[in-house]
Amino acid sequence: MNVVCLKMSNGDELVAREIERFAEYSHVMQVFVQQGQDGRMGMGMMPYMHTIKGDTIRISPEHVAVPPSSVDTEIEKNYLQRTSGIALS
Repeated sequence: MNVVCLKMSNGDELVAREIERFAEYSHVMQVFVQQGQDGRMGMGMMPYMHTIKGDTIRISPEHVAVPPSSVDTEIEKNYLQRTSGIALS
């Protein structure tokens, strides 16, 4: 499974584990810009869908504006830490 970024037609940016078959993704996180306590802007992630049973969803290709792309190394580390609970250095 690859960690990829998708840009949706509504503007949402998602990071997820791509499952090679049927445009399915697991552990989908929405990426957003937020202001930290120190006033600086940074990126945050939160689950894209809070109410699903399981971790895998199918995303219709017609709702994807930019095809799945590889993500920056730091974003991938943060994502894997958030979704697995394992701290990566």
